[in-house]
Amino acid sequence: MAAADLVGGAGGADPGRRAALVAAVGVLVAAVVVVGLVAVATRPRRPRPGPATMELGPEPPAVVDLLTDDFEVTSEAVPATLIDLAARGWLSLESYGDDVVCRVRGGDHGPLEPYERRVLDHLRGLAVDGVVPAAALTTGPEEVSKRWWRSFRREVVADARDRGLCRRRWPAWAAGVAWIATAAAAALLWASGALDEDQELDPLTVGVVAGILLVGFIAGRVSASDRQRDTAAGLDAGGRWLGVRRYLLDHGSFSDQPAAAVAVWDRYLAHAAAMDLAGLAVAQLPLGAEDDRHAWSAVTGEWRPVVVDYPRFEPGWGRHPAAAIALGLLGGALSLALMWGSWRYAGDTDLGGLLDGVDPDLLRWAGWGALVVCALGLVPLGYAATELWRGVADSFSVRTVDGVVLRTRARSGGLQPPKVVRYFSEPARRGQEEREPRWYVAVDTGESPRVDAWRVRRHVYDQVHQHQRVRVEVRPRLGHVRSVTPLGGGADVASAEAPAPAEGTPAASPGGADELRAAARALAEGR
Repeated sequence: MAAADLVGGAGGADPGRRAALVAAVGVLVAAVVVVGLVAVATRPRRPRPGPATMELGPEPPAVVDLLTDDFEVTSEAVPATLIDLAARGWLSLESYGDDVVCRVRGGDHGPLEPYERRVLDHLRGLAVDGVVPAAALTTGPEEVSKRWWRSFRREVVADARDRGLCRRRWPAWAAGVAWIATAAAAALLWASGALDEDQELDPLTVGVVAGILLVGFIAGRVSASDRQRDTAAGLDAGGRWLGVRRYLLDHGSFSDQPAAAVAVWDRYLAHAAAMDLAGLAVAQLPLGAEDDRHAWSAVTGEWRPVVVDYPRFEPGWGRHPAAAIALGLLGGALSLALMWGSWRYAGDTDLGGLLDGVDPDLLRWAGWGALVVCALGLVPLGYAATELWRGVADSFSVRTVDGVVLRTRARSGGLQPPKVVRYFSEPARRGQEEREPRWYVAVDTGESPRVDAWRVRRHVYDQVHQHQRVRVEVRPRLGHVRSVTPLGGGADVASAEAPAPAEGTPAASPGGADELRAAARALAEGR
């Protein structure tokens, strides 16, 4: 097939066919714009912290977790629910040295929400003679555990929505717009006759097909999303609970309280766990672990929630500028070679007569596939160009920042350099066959409610730990860490004094801790 037949037909296309394809493009672009505007307009708002108070509200800890963590259910909600069940008499938590034992109690201790019943049923299913070690509380193999967690999360969200505290972020009509646009564009493509066997292929047709796939993908994601957003009642309740969090932070010293301390602190410990204040108690109950993405930071002097992202596919992230430049040039060259070869083949699918005996229809579809490959080549080309630009720009740019380490994480490794490269670049790994994890360090400087974790080398990862104040020299675009220096002798933020209350917040009373204990006793006696 000649090049003019396959890739040069756009200019001479039938006007009606071209109008239908242009209309399809317009429909798809309009749908993307509408969904984008909805995404911006429905971003969850954060509650404004209310006055410090020790008065607990009616919401269970799992719902409190949702209200105070950007209207998302985090992993702390599960152990917080277990502690709350212990406070309400459904079970007891007992310490034996470093071990914690859960002992299920009989009787009826009041109504349970579905997710609370789920946690209690899981505990009863594991118990032998009513007893189960906390270390055995895991929810099963990975796939089973994921299903259990999804069910738990759905039940918490349903409870919060029944209380009027949250609502679906994506209105049903947003997904409908995307699906209708996908169907309309497909109908216009079919009506144009661009896919008929006797029609010439052109870039506009390929673009419409790619757009239909993209908008269909967006429609599927929006339809499947159960992301929640705020309501007026949810913002009010969240602000009230942030006031409780302030009081507990100032008076409770919950960070080093074991799970068995629920006998002293009653439901206060459960709500402290839900609001990321009871790290030891949560760690002792492996139903849920510290959330990777949601953290609390006081680097600005006021506690605030921070979302941590772990970039994996961002161009050049964590690489030295020289490596980013080299890989950008290599990736760009390979992408251009792929696009050039695909375009040339699309214009000469029979390879100058070498494939004359092959079915013409098969060659036609092969040409179509070559055009698609050529179009898709723009993705790695853009990725490589971005990595190249970042490498060049960061060759002359280093930023020094002070902040607090929020998260240190080792994640499963991706593509590994060849052994011959690792032999010289990573002498410590010589002879090792296993994949090297991806090491991440997230530092909050107080500048943004979202933090990108830097991908670092192992020796940098080993220098820091969570809650540590550090000074970091980093390349701003690539996130390449040059050096890390602990500040203040490596003092932990968690062990430092709590930041001063915000203006207008009542000052803490010297007897605040005693008042909390008395309130906890009153809660227990009230049952």
